[in-house]
Amino acid sequence: MTTQNTARARADRSVSPTDPALTYRGAVSLQDRDGWLAPWRAPHEDAYLYFPKGSVGRLAQTSGVRLCLRTDSPWLAVRYEAVGPKPKPGEPQPPAEPALLDVLVDGELARTVELKLDADAELHVDGLPAGDKLVELWLPTLLQFRLAEVRLEAGATLEKDTSSKPHWIHYGDSICHGRGAASPSRTWLALAARAEGLDLQSLSFAADGSHLQPMFARLIRDLPADLISLRVGTSNFMDGDGFVDFPANLVGFVQIIRERHPLTPIVLGSSVYSPFWDELPADDKPTVADYREQVVKVAELLRKHGDQNVHYLDGMRVWGPERGMELYLEKPDKYPTHPNAVGHEIFAESSRREMAALGVLPVRG
Repeated sequence: MTTQNTARARADRSVSPTDPALTYRGAVSLQDRDGWLAPWRAPHEDAYLYFPKGSVGRLAQTSGVRLCLRTDSPWLAVRYEAVGPKPKPGEPQPPAEPALLDVLVDGELARTVELKLDADAELHVDGLPAGDKLVELWLPTLLQFRLAEVRLEAGATLEKDTSSKPHWIHYGDSICHGRGAASPSRTWLALAARAEGLDLQSLSFAADGSHLQPMFARLIRDLPADLISLRVGTSNFMDGDGFVDFPANLVGFVQIIRERHPLTPIVLGSSVYSPFWDELPADDKPTVADYREQVVKVAELLRKHGDQNVHYLDGMRVWGPERGMELYLEKPDKYPTHPNAVGHEIFAESSRREMAALGVLPVRG
């Protein structure tokens, strides 16, 4: 049973969000301010270096971030604040999606909790299995999330999750960010990572977040990684910028990563199919297909220059025109782009299949 209250319901074992027994997997930095702890997917103090024009809140949206702990408590409570994105006047808004958090116990989805937005709130998860167990809270995909307290039953054990899995870093767009997924642990990235036993680090951002910014290349370079994948080209096409420089920017992005990951497999994935964007007339402008062609050419170029650990993944083989409209989040007249919940499951399966065919799965850390 899962309940929510805005007032404290019980005072048992109180755990600070900064307690060393708590692990925030998928977070790059933790912002501790005024008694609240906020996970970020980039160094929070450098946020404007990643997005100089603003909208840095995307870096604090907790897609792929998990709060992990081991305990024998039969219940768990969290005091939190979940902050939703603020709509911008004059800009089209994506379909509204529920604010959700997933509770996994020993790797299996146990509960999905709907969160209160923009409030100092509390959630309770009761009926956890007896005995020691790994509890993972998969934080909301499209929201900022901060914690003030975790509570357990008085006398319950609390230990750090010390498990070790190969690290997978993925850099991508709003599909990879998780728009349209059933819940945080059921984005295509999360499903694929869980199925393959990988420790996911999602550097995927909705809106114009994936334009091969050098700061993200530097971040990937500096993080531990056993597998790196990039889904590129879609954001550049949709925003109509940088086609001439796109190949050089992609080469530079990979070369920066290679400074500290000289042999790590890097998968260059091109755009997946969209019944709207793929069918737009060219009008003497670069098409989605043009960007796909540039991605495969860059992969070939890098391999010719000696980098045999760069691989090309054709986005059309992951998600092509055979996918029907019933698998999209958006209606046919609303720029169908994002897979829905069922679509994310298919997307995960096909991504795993194609990456296995490239020889980069399974990953051995």
